[in-house]
Amino acid sequence: MSRMRSEINMTEQGGSALRRIIAPALIVALGGTAYWTSFDGGFLFDDRLHILGHRRIKELWPLWQALRRNRPAVDYSLAVNYAIGQRDVWGYHLFNLTVHLLAALTLYGVVRRTLLLKRFDGRFHRSAVSLALATSAIWVAHPLLTQGVTYLIQRAESMMGLFYMLTLYGVIRTAGSRRPMVWSIGTVVVCALGMSSKAIMITAPVVVLLYDRMFLSRSFVSLLKRRAVLYAGLASTWAIIWASGLVPGVLSPEARNTNVGFSVKGISALDYLFTEAGVLLHYVRLSIWPRALCLDYDWPIAHTAVDVVLPGLLIVGMLLATAWACARRPALGFIGLWFFLILAPTSSVIPIEDPAFEHRMYLSLAAVAVAGVLAVNYVLHWLRCRLELGETTLRIVSLGVAVLASASLAGATHARNRMYLSESGMWRDVWTKRPKNPRAAENFGTALLAEGKLTEALDALEKAVVITPKSAEVRNGLGFAYVADGRMSDAEFQFREAVRLRSTLDRAHVNLGNVLRDTGRLEEAVLSYRTAKRIQPDNLHARLGLGGVLFSLKRRDEAIREYRDLVALDPEHDSGWSNLGTALLSIGQADEARQAFWRALALNPGSANANNGLAIVFASQDQMKEAVPYFERAIEIKPGFSQAQFNLGGCLLHLGRPSEAIQHYREALQTRPQHIETHYELGLALERLGRTSEAIERFRFVLRARPNHEGARRAFDRVNASTSSEEGGM
Repeated sequence: MSRMRSEINMTEQGGSALRRIIAPALIVALGGTAYWTSFDGGFLFDDRLHILGHRRIKELWPLWQALRRNRPAVDYSLAVNYAIGQRDVWGYHLFNLTVHLLAALTLYGVVRRTLLLKRFDGRFHRSAVSLALATSAIWVAHPLLTQGVTYLIQRAESMMGLFYMLTLYGVIRTAGSRRPMVWSIGTVVVCALGMSSKAIMITAPVVVLLYDRMFLSRSFVSLLKRRAVLYAGLASTWAIIWASGLVPGVLSPEARNTNVGFSVKGISALDYLFTEAGVLLHYVRLSIWPRALCLDYDWPIAHTAVDVVLPGLLIVGMLLATAWACARRPALGFIGLWFFLILAPTSSVIPIEDPAFEHRMYLSLAAVAVAGVLAVNYVLHWLRCRLELGETTLRIVSLGVAVLASASLAGATHARNRMYLSESGMWRDVWTKRPKNPRAAENFGTALLAEGKLTEALDALEKAVVITPKSAEVRNGLGFAYVADGRMSDAEFQFREAVRLRSTLDRAHVNLGNVLRDTGRLEEAVLSYRTAKRIQPDNLHARLGLGGVLFSLKRRDEAIREYRDLVALDPEHDSGWSNLGTALLSIGQADEARQAFWRALALNPGSANANNGLAIVFASQDQMKEAVPYFERAIEIKPGFSQAQFNLGGCLLHLGRPSEAIQHYREALQTRPQHIETHYELGLALERLGRTSEAIERFRFVLRARPNHEGARRAFDRVNASTSSEEGGM
């Protein structure tokens, strides 16, 4: 233990207190400057599904329930963000950047303390702070990490990265602390938080054990004698990943996972391994020269010898070099181990639907940064000896190289973050770089549609269909654009092509159902919605559409079951509650309908349908005064809401305010000029005011359209008789 304490005492000599304060401040300033533009970005790609579209981020309590998730630490952080700022994106970005800066500071601490360990015999005694600062500055400002920081849902990677490095830092501090138990407990806690953030953390206990052996201990036996309890605690955190069900889901070929694990269709473990050789080389290139970064590579599976042999040989060579270094120069060997072991879960034999994503390099880039800084440091010292340069000159050159590298990277990161400012801009960038990526084309077109750029969207998607005619995603996107353009037959063709090309594309089945519904083929629409629901039971759009069609077909009980299932899946779905209320009201269950509408309004006070529905409940129970403000609110939200105008007119007529009722009936007829009941009730209001000739015209209109309308017949006879009587009396 005294040996470990002496090592830590040595770290306290590594730079003055002022330098240890200035260095972290510089790291924070550099990272904040590089990522300042990220705060203007919005929700992108999977953010909409996993943040905006999921109820889990709206549940802070009870805590035990919030923790029953695959990534509880990440989900709970999102829930806190939502509780504080709802959909204000600024708070989400602030959290992500804070995590990134803390990770950079932790990296600085790990590198500094490592370089000052006794095993280096004081070699880095005077340069440990500057080397650690250079490493952390390069890492924090590197544009390859933008996907793990600016892309909001990928905070899972940066949070895991922070806890991973804190675990390593904790082991270093435990080794030389007078209170090792306190540091050990803290280390196990942060390791558990890492396991609760992302499954890549599964390698952490192994990696820190290897670090301990290579840098802090003479043998595994002596290591375990001193810190057996610590490593038992770290190993116990693996239970978190097992409890989430992730491990069985990934390892079982029969699992239902569609994007990761041995159940992924069409990708064998061997094919994936061969593919990842090329991916790893791509990661290395981006680490050294971060140009042409891409959000979504759609990386192809390697099948040819050209794709497999050369990348495979290069990666094998890197692995052999790492093994040699571990045996001869463990400090260098650990850099290679860090790089490969952290990437092993995603870049070895476990198939993942998407073989390449830049955020997976979040932690492994630290190894490249350390290696690069040490290499430059070695070269500069070699030049100093050869050219007989002075110490001051060497420091100036070193500082210049570090400033130039970190400033260049920060500028590239600043520019890269601007790509996140709009969805269409990002997807245009992806599609330009990967023109055969169907997901890029679909999302680019959809983003343009959301921005109201229909012509551009159609042009982009029609070009994409020419490039990738067998892409179901592109066909689906083009169909969606055709719907926006009112070309329903063209849209139907594209959606049918999409489901033919990929029968499991549930959103294409939903879109086809929507077209069939809107063109009056309700029974066919039911089949499409049911197919989508069978493929993906959690598809809320399928359930909402199916419920609506069943309601239109007068199959009210079935519709109610769909809506009940929908709100059970997502209790925060205001449209589901509103539609459930409407369906319940149609079968006379007014009290339950009232509760459904209240739930809808609690979730979305701006729902015109929910305001109108609640008002109808009040009106059905003769609470006309209570109904009026909700009808008025519905009309205020949706000015052309003819049904609410009609309903409000009926309430006002019942309350003895026929003049106001007439105004709303006329407004309703602006949207639905042939609506029989509106003409009929307008006639009643006109009759109430003594405007008999106008009333008769309304009743005649109703009777011409519907001769058997008893109310209109009685009203016509009554008003006509009254008019005749008055004329006779005169």
